[in-house]
Amino acid sequence: MLTRIATSFILAIWLSLASLAPGLAATQPVAAAGLFAGIDPQLQQQMAANPLQRIPVIVEMQHPSGLLAGANLSAAQQAFNLLQLNGQAQLALPLLGSAAGLANAAGITALSLIPGVAYIHFDAPVQAHDGFVSSSNLATAYPSAVTADRVWATGHTGQGVTVAVLDSGITPDPDLVQPTNRILAAVNFADPLGSAMDPGGHGSHVAGTIAGNGTRSAGQYIGVAPAANLVDVRVLDSNGNGRDSSVIIGIQWALDHRAQYNIRVLNLSLGAPAPGSYRLDPLAAAVEMAWLRGLVVVAAAGNTGGAPDSPGADPYVITVGATDDRGTATVGDDPLA
Repeated sequence: MLTRIATSFILAIWLSLASLAPGLAATQPVAAAGLFAGIDPQLQQQMAANPLQRIPVIVEMQHPSGLLAGANLSAAQQAFNLLQLNGQAQLALPLLGSAAGLANAAGITALSLIPGVAYIHFDAPVQAHDGFVSSSNLATAYPSAVTADRVWATGHTGQGVTVAVLDSGITPDPDLVQPTNRILAAVNFADPLGSAMDPGGHGSHVAGTIAGNGTRSAGQYIGVAPAANLVDVRVLDSNGNGRDSSVIIGIQWALDHRAQYNIRVLNLSLGAPAPGSYRLDPLAAAVEMAWLRGLVVVAAAGNTGGAPDSPGADPYVITVGATDDRGTATVGDDPLA
């Protein structure tokens, strides 16, 4: 079933697939660093409210450059060891020279006083951003509304391009695996897969929007790039929930395997409330690293109608919201969803 998908969302992904430049100018993202380690204000509130409770945190180390993989790996291991001594270490994050884990107020305070620690972030919960069900007329309206059909007519259908879908998983639907399987790989950084690849269905919906070829509906429901390949990077659990750290390690995996699978686009239809500044947001830093290494990042603005969520608040990514196309091919009658 198609949903009332954002016109701008579809157009942004299609432009990413059809017009990817061979190289991108890069500037180094600003990392949180200073003489003394800062503590996320949201984290400080939780520390004050319940000093004994272990809180999910990301410990970021000072490191010379986000592009030095060896230095970042060493910093991530150092952060992991420090968390182990002052709380519970769970996951090294080499992409950012950081580590994720749990610590109470005393542990967080101790970590902030250790030389070399740059910042202690709250490992914020992230959630899937859902679409909305619309009428069956959408089956024929949306390709022309976003002019995808015109691009198809020129022979551009996303063939040879791979999109990494960081979400709740992808079910091997006929639209994605017939006549050939275009799900090139699947990894899981969320909860155990169990018997279902995508229990909640959100990631499969997103994958179909991007690359469904209409096999199951005899061509009635087709994604924006029906010949594109996918990699399934599961960062959300069966309820559509995850944390910054699970998304960051998913981005790390996509970067490590981008040449192997020709990953050119990251899709993140998820988000968390953005911190006061994207410069202090570990999730924003991670998507900037992907951008620096030549990937197009498409992120959801969020479902609140207010300020964009993270990582959509970062200026280096394509951030898209939603409109209701009312089942018509023209965009002039589209209100905000």
